[in-house]
Amino acid sequence: MTFNLAYLSGGKLHLKLGDAAVQNLESEFGESLRNSRRQIQQRNAWKSDPRAGLMPQGAQATPEEAKDPVMLTGLCPGKPQQLFYSLSSGEMGGILALNAVTHPSSENGAAAMQPVEKRLFHSAEFRVRDLSHHPDQELIACSVVHPSGEANIATMKADGIRPNEVTEGDSIDAAPSWILGTKKAMVYQSAGVARNAEGYVVAVGPFAIEKLDFENRSVDTLAQDEQYDYLSPQMTADGTLYYIRRPYKKSENVGFFQLLKDIVLMPFRLLIALFELLNLFYRVSTGKELIKKSDNQPQIQGMGHAVLLGQPINTTEQAKRNQKFDDEDSPALVPREWMLMRRRGGEEATTVARGVVDFHVNQEGAVVYTNGSAIYGIVPGGVAKRLLKEKGRVIEQVTLLTP
Repeated sequence: MTFNLAYLSGGKLHLKLGDAAVQNLESEFGESLRNSRRQIQQRNAWKSDPRAGLMPQGAQATPEEAKDPVMLTGLCPGKPQQLFYSLSSGEMGGILALNAVTHPSSENGAAAMQPVEKRLFHSAEFRVRDLSHHPDQELIACSVVHPSGEANIATMKADGIRPNEVTEGDSIDAAPSWILGTKKAMVYQSAGVARNAEGYVVAVGPFAIEKLDFENRSVDTLAQDEQYDYLSPQMTADGTLYYIRRPYKKSENVGFFQLLKDIVLMPFRLLIALFELLNLFYRVSTGKELIKKSDNQPQIQGMGHAVLLGQPINTTEQAKRNQKFDDEDSPALVPREWMLMRRRGGEEATTVARGVVDFHVNQEGAVVYTNGSAIYGIVPGGVAKRLLKEKGRVIEQVTLLTP
């Protein structure tokens, strides 16, 4: 079986079609946002630095870009040769489609494929992620994030009408996935939030899996446990449910003992910071490290701290822990307790893979998943096979393209 897939890494879109090399795609809309930001910064730079107008255009700094980078926040397959993705930059967000258009080649007259971006919807006060496309209904489901902290599921026509929210309440509803083969139903993850007297979110409950049936106007809980988060649910037409299960971590305020621990460790942390600063100057001036690393030590793919599935993770630390379990050059960047599960009908759930960040299953039963540093594929009845690995970037999402 040939795996054609798309994935997000470093907030950017990448395509891997069969055995061909990975293609890196830039969003035209994203680039237009960057250009607009640069122009605004250049026009206003003289207010803070009179010399800015005398500097070359490319040399002027753009702090707004560093503060609000343009990031892709979700993707899903559409019809054949079609891909949908969401984009966010500060409070600006949008949903776009990428269509492969056939056109005559100028060289030999043969047909060639060229991706064309179409902007479906965007707004200055619109933050969206987690897309899912229903090919029969021509609907896109997504999660709309509000400034107050809650998130709701919304749907929109694939021709670009403003998304209409279909869930509500003081909760975080995310990761919608249409159940293909049904008239109009989806599964999604949901967790309640707790707020303080000022209205700020102070805690999030464990995520459960909900099924929303539009025809019957009903919401049913499919999986729930106070000890676990159930994330990124997907259901095939035969009722098989896939999801990521991870231990639930309760949000807690910093207590006295944690504060005491931080005070005791402060001198050691300052020494570490001082060493890193000296090491930086030494590396810049000599090109060497203060402490020589072993040449036999396998390279760690972790990239420091990242937020994956809404949880902050030290990916370097997790990669070191997981090297003894996974491929040494592409260990999982999240705890092995983050497991991809499969539940058929009334049977007990079984483990498909460990250390999983994201996955996608198509209607034929093929599965792709990522552990953050590599992407693996599983054909129906087969075992996991590594399809590609990334170096220096965390793989955040992956999806199979429609054949």
